[in-house]
Parts: sequence; structure tokens; C-alpha cells
Amino acid sequence: MLRFILALACFATPGAAEGWKVMYLADSGGSRPMQVGPNDGGTPFAYVENEKGERLFLDCRWSGGAASDYDWTLKLYPGQPPNFLPKAAQDNQFLVTFDGVDTTYGIADFTFVQEAFWGPTTDIMVDDIRTRSLLRLEMPAAFVEGGTTYRTEFTLSGSKAAINKACPPL
Repeated sequence: MLRFILALACFATPGAAEGWKVMYLADSGGSRPMQVGPNDGGTPFAYVENEKGERLFLDCRWSGGAASDYDWTLKLYPGQPPNFLPKAAQDNQFLVTFDGVDTTYGIADFTFVQEAFWGPTTDIMVDDIRTRSLLRLEMPAAFVEGGTTYRTEFTLSGSKAAINKACPPL
């Protein structure tokens, strides 16, 4: 249900590259969620939009585990209409790099459903999202319809504050 709520509420608006924000969504009693204010009982989500009209969300769920406070999910909405499409609905892969970090994160097991990519990520990557200034995302050609590597970027300005608001440190 939560995925359905996010998919309906997350259609990107081109030209909005101002930094990370927090969106609150609540059940409207019907099939569509509604965006509400921070004091209206909605569930908070940290997100950012880029100049291509794409949105990147970071979703957290309290894990209750001793090793990690949250289980993290990265969600990418590739624009409306989509700027690229995968060859398959499941097992998609993204490569993620950050400014000032030589490491490339390979993130597999992304599913494309409800016009968005959904996949798990790690605490280490979330720490880089909180502390770096630019995230580069690439889907290798082998996974893209049409066979052309897809690349995009997102600012990380304000990411720490937005993530800490949506997913408070425990």
C-alpha cells in the first residue's frame, strides 16, 4: 500500500533542483493518498528533484535490530514521461558514485513497478547521501531499453536535515 501511495504522489515536476525536502503523505480514505502538512499525521519521506524532472526518495523503516536502526530503500522516479525504461521489471542494477569518494556502489535487485525503481540500500550509502554534495546514478546499457547507458545526478544539498527529519536517529 505504501508503494502505491508513493507512486501516486511522486510524479516529478521539471525544473525543481532546490535540494532535499520532506513530504508528508496520509491516507485519504480513498484510493489516492493526499499530501498533508507536518502536523497532520502523515508519514514523512525525504526526497530531491533534479532538473530532468526525476525524483530520488530515501525511505526508512525501523528495523528493530541491534546492528542497524533502519532498513533503507532508495526509490527513483525517472520523470513523467520516463526519461528511460528498463529492459525488465526486476533485477535491475544501478551504479552510484559521490563527489569526493572513489568508491562505486553497485546496487542490484531494483524492481521497476508503478513507474519507479525500488531497491534496498545500506547504512554506509545513506551516510554518504547525508554528507556528500552530489550523487551520480548510472544504469548500465545492459539493463536499459534501447541499450544506452543512462546517467543522472542529484544534489545532496539539505539531505542530512531532510533525512534526519524523516528518519530521526534513534
